[in-house]
Amino acid sequence: MNKELSFTDLPEKVQALFHAVVMLLGEGRNVQTLTVSEITTKAGIGKGTAYEYFSNKEEIIASAICYEAILFMQQLEQEMSTERTFQESLLTCLHYMEARKITTKTLGMYAHIIMVQSSLGDMIKEKMCMLEQYDLVTPKKLLVRYINIAKGKNEIRKDLPESYISAVITMKFIFFIWALTEDETIIKREMDGATREDICGYIIDGIMKELC
Repeated sequence: MNKELSFTDLPEKVQALFHAVVMLLGEGRNVQTLTVSEITTKAGIGKGTAYEYFSNKEEIIASAICYEAILFMQQLEQEMSTERTFQESLLTCLHYMEARKITTKTLGMYAHIIMVQSSLGDMIKEKMCMLEQYDLVTPKKLLVRYINIAKGKNEIRKDLPESYISAVITMKFIFFIWALTEDETIIKREMDGATREDICGYIIDGIMKELC
């Protein structure tokens, strides 16, 4: 970033840029072909303004995805309760993701980008690692918190490594993102007539079978 920015106190123009990225990706724009001009037009600001804060398109997109992930996690945290069982907490996450479909689609793209070797993926990972040191609710922090709570309540196996548990949950949730963003007729065809609510149940059952 050309200017020092804090995710807790962003200028309105930067928020507009981030919102524009989320909306464009949610509308199906390809992250590789998306341009700064498209982003600034959607945001309602001049192209030159974007370069006052960011060096290039990749930095705008990476920052926007990280910011949206942080906002999503903060709002999700408010929906969750440490008094619930681990299964109930997982179901709360899935239902919240379904209610926030556009944001979920963007986060799904974020997950895909970081799994594929690319400069944009590396930039997102670098920014998320940097954010871990601040008092922000990142995906990793929220997941680890509930993993530790579940282990403390003997709801999942204590001998399983945190990294393995995180991977199991993440992969199942990525599958749910596919179910959310795909056409429902295709889902029913591919999943033998299953509804999204059925898929929620499959995911929870699958996670608990692997972790208990």
